[in-house]
Amino acid sequence: MDRYEARSEVEPLTGRRLLITGAALIAGALAWEAVVLLATFAGRLVWPAYAVVEEQREFALDMLLSRLAVGAIATLAFGAVLAWVARGDKRTIYIVVALGLLLSVVDHITVWDQFPVWYHLLYLAYVVPLAMLGGRMIYLSGREL
Repeated sequence: MDRYEARSEVEPLTGRRLLITGAALIAGALAWEAVVLLATFAGRLVWPAYAVVEEQREFALDMLLSRLAVGAIATLAFGAVLAWVARGDKRTIYIVVALGLLLSVVDHITVWDQFPVWYHLLYLAYVVPLAMLGGRMIYLSGREL
């Protein structure tokens, strides 16, 4: 049985599997954060108007769309890294993606009044599909994660 075949019994989320799940979450989150930090730093350098309004969160539409694009790329990286750490284990990937969505929801709730509603809804709508796509890009074996 290769790593993509369904197991007849479900391994409990304890011991080694719990460590791998935690490591996948941390590694994916670090990858997400690295993409966002690098893109934000670069954005401030090449787009002075963005740097001026960033602290007050008074973004124009093009700035909001660029933030969503960066978030999409970061989410792909999150999925790719977590799938690599999880070695393609579907259960671990699903758990970590669900936790990633939960963290995103909590984060967006804390800044809900600072962005338009459509911005939050669009971001939260693409978190799971793009994280799964990022994981899928790691394992292009023809089998679904």
